[in-house]
Amino acid sequence: MSSLIESLRRIAVSKLFRVNAFSSGWNSSWQAMIQQSIGSQPTANSLLNLGDNLSNVFLSTRASASRNSTNTQSGLSNAGTAWESLMCWYLNLCMIGTRVVAFRSRSMIPSAFQDALSINYGTTVTNSESDLVVLVFPDHQDFTNSLTPTTTFLVNGQQKNPYYQQRLIDQRCLDIFDALSDTHFTDFSLSVIQCKTNWNDTAQVPMLWDLVYNTRTFMAGSQVTVGINNHQLPNLRRFTYCFATVPTNNLSQYDPTKMAVKRVANLSGGNYWGFPTRNGVAFSVKEIFNRNFSTGFTNLRTTLTNNIPALSTTYSYFNL
Repeated sequence: MSSLIESLRRIAVSKLFRVNAFSSGWNSSWQAMIQQSIGSQPTANSLLNLGDNLSNVFLSTRASASRNSTNTQSGLSNAGTAWESLMCWYLNLCMIGTRVVAFRSRSMIPSAFQDALSINYGTTVTNSESDLVVLVFPDHQDFTNSLTPTTTFLVNGQQKNPYYQQRLIDQRCLDIFDALSDTHFTDFSLSVIQCKTNWNDTAQVPMLWDLVYNTRTFMAGSQVTVGINNHQLPNLRRFTYCFATVPTNNLSQYDPTKMAVKRVANLSGGNYWGFPTRNGVAFSVKEIFNRNFSTGFTNLRTTLTNNIPALSTTYSYFNL
């Protein structure tokens, strides 16, 4: 059986294919474009360099989305969901075999990390728009060793179908994850990645959340604190806040002098888009790995190269 880390990666990615906005784009054009981009015999470079083309993959469905009125609030929401799901898929693909996992589903995030990300304003508790949460797991056998084989679950003495069995096994993994996250809390690194299809209208949001999360002491009387239940971000090994945008605006609008660019220029985790890096504007999303998650692997290209042969077996859930 695989390790807890790889079991969680499988659950996180499998959930993406049950999101309508993602599965629709995948079946429409994304899968074909990705396969063409990485080639019939993928390499570590071709997988990582997919980040330079990820926005084009996403935008390949833009014409059909326009016909379906994506300019409505519902349409914009679906586009945002699709982009963050595609980002989650790409991040996990490039991190196979590492101690790093990206999560989109809030239900998969252990309570300890949700507590640490909670903002208290007086007696009101809220959270940022943490579209994606990426965790670098401790190098500990609790996470890296193979899980003990699970015996068949019986319900009322009856063995249920394989799908039901898998759901029970997955839930057991999540329960173990939640318990171990509390035990090993201080050895984790955590990154929040806010994913948006529009840059101009949303850039100030990650800027402000990054400021709040990285402020250690607020002014007396402000009634603002970060963290509940004695779980706090400073107690983690590392915390960063990132912005990852398509964007759907014309790229000629962006240069280092623009206010939208300045607002995200100094985020603790960096500013990214699904195009090649443009100096002073945005990094390609392929740069996010070494900038934020490097403690989760020794050499990312080597790890990828060693795990690529398993894309058709162990990692078949990526649907390549």
